[in-house]
Amino acid sequence: IEVDDWMRPMAYWFRDKHPGDLIFPQTEKKARRIPAKEIEHLYVVNRWPQTRGTPWMHSILLRLRQMSGYAESELIAARIAANNVGFIEQNIDVEPTASGTKVNIPPMERSEPGTFRRLLPGEKVTPTNLNRPAGNLEVFMRYMLREIASGVGVSYESLSRDYSQSNYSSSRLALTDERENWRVLQRWLIDNFLSRIYREWLDAAVVSGRIRIKDYFQNKRKYQAVEFKPRGWPWVDPSKEMKAYETAVRLGIMSRADAAATSGSNRDIQEIFKDIKAETEMIKKDGLDWMLKASPQNEGISTDRGKDDDDKD
Repeated sequence: IEVDDWMRPMAYWFRDKHPGDLIFPQTEKKARRIPAKEIEHLYVVNRWPQTRGTPWMHSILLRLRQMSGYAESELIAARIAANNVGFIEQNIDVEPTASGTKVNIPPMERSEPGTFRRLLPGEKVTPTNLNRPAGNLEVFMRYMLREIASGVGVSYESLSRDYSQSNYSSSRLALTDERENWRVLQRWLIDNFLSRIYREWLDAAVVSGRIRIKDYFQNKRKYQAVEFKPRGWPWVDPSKEMKAYETAVRLGIMSRADAAATSGSNRDIQEIFKDIKAETEMIKKDGLDWMLKASPQNEGISTDRGKDDDDKD
């Protein structure tokens, strides 16, 4: 990365090919210079003046390698234990057969899993201890998964899909912390990447004539005021959390748009209002006004339609 005196990127140099993909070492390694204004380099700055980011999983790569090696070793040991029935011990004093001739005994006998061969005179079988995989395999894997989950900023339950070691309260606390982390990353991605891409795309679309806006360049700020709506998550306990959102909206510390964005509906508040309006008009048109009396929008939960409605039915 080519920078100026203030460590601002001026240009990026890209190789035409990856150095590891070159078949012939004597092949010339070419690099191409691309101005920084044509590159969207997205990374998290941990310490100035770093010019590039570090992989988010760099801190757990060694643990992943250790897990892979340990799992492979346990698998090999388990296969050996399953196929190795026992050891053949021979009495040193008994080498020749009854006829007086010596017998060349191979150091290992091949057999199918779980079978024995006939023993020669003076031999006995010592069974092996088939205790593989080891009992600490599961404990070790859980410990390593917790270390990995902490390194990448997610909960152990989300990473391993193992909920046997947690209760409702601990799982809810872990999910809450994890989702707050995702919300920070969502906002970071919107502010540093998606908004820039949208503004450049809208400029190009207007200049090319694909989108016709007469006063675009006089009111760019107006037309570029876009709002990205990242995904939300469903409630862990719907009844309690919906009640909390309702209380927050009544107290004025949260808007309905915020409640809709926080939930897992993934819908904009304007779309929800349009659907409610269309649904209300449809109910009135079909003569089902009693449904509106039971609607929460009208502060009524009772489904009593009254004597007149019963008589009509």
